[in-house]
Amino acid sequence: MDFVPEDLSQIKPTKIDDLFNAPPPGISLGNTYATVRSEKTSTHAKLHLEPLLAFRNCLPFPLYMRFEGKSRFETKYFEKVLETQEEVSLLDFSHDFRIKMQCQAGEFTTNEYCLLPVNDRAFQNQSLFFTHQNGMVPLNVQIITPENKSWKYLISAKTIVINETEANLDFLAVHDTSVVLSQFKIAAPNGNQMVLFADIPALKILTKNDKSSQVSPIPLNQLGSFPVDVLDPQNQIINLGVHIRNIHCGNN
Repeated sequence: MDFVPEDLSQIKPTKIDDLFNAPPPGISLGNTYATVRSEKTSTHAKLHLEPLLAFRNCLPFPLYMRFEGKSRFETKYFEKVLETQEEVSLLDFSHDFRIKMQCQAGEFTTNEYCLLPVNDRAFQNQSLFFTHQNGMVPLNVQIITPENKSWKYLISAKTIVINETEANLDFLAVHDTSVVLSQFKIAAPNGNQMVLFADIPALKILTKNDKSSQVSPIPLNQLGSFPVDVLDPQNQIINLGVHIRNIHCGNN
C-alpha cells in the first residue's frame, strides 16, 4: 500500500529510532492515517505502514458500504461499492474515532456494526445481519488482526443458494419443526437469482406454486453434485442438478 499525502507540509517529523524503539499506534500522512508496524534485527530494519481498517466483499454480489467516524472534533463519512472479492482500505480515520459501518445490497440494509474502539461494549459479541420487514438473516464477519495493529474484515454469507436454471423456483430452509421461505432474494449481475439463509441443516426446492413438491429435503452437509427431482403442479418431473460446497474466504 502506497500512502501519498496531499500536503507534505502536514507530516510531522519523527525520529526514526522512535518508530522502532517505541512505535506509535499510527501516524498521519496529510489526510491519510496509517498504522505502524516495525521489524528490527542486527542487520536491518523494516517499517510497515498499513491501513487501520480494510474490508473484502466475499459475497457473490456488489455490496454498498457506508462508514461513519466521530471524534471529539469532527464527524467524517466514507462510502464505497465493493464488487465481489474487491477490497478497500479505510484511510480516513485514526484510533481517535468511534467508527460504525452499515451495508446495503438491493433492497436489504444491515444493522450498524461497531468497528472502533475495540474495547467498547458495542464491539463485543455483535453480529452483522440484513433486515427486511420482520425478518433478518445473519452474515459472516471474519476479523483478521495481525499483531493487533490493524483489522481486516471479510464479509460473507452463512448459506447462499444460486439458481442457475431458467425455472422459477422457491427455496425453503428446513428445520426440525418448520419449513421457512427466505425473504432475502438478490439478483446477481448475470441475472441469476440468489437466496440468503442463516446456518440451516437442509433445503427444500419448490416451483412457485403451493401444489408443487419435492420428495425429501436436501441435507446441506452432503457436499458434491447430485440430481434432484421436483414435481410441478401437473405432476411433471423437473430434473435439477444440485452442487453443494463450502467456500472459505481465506486470510489473504
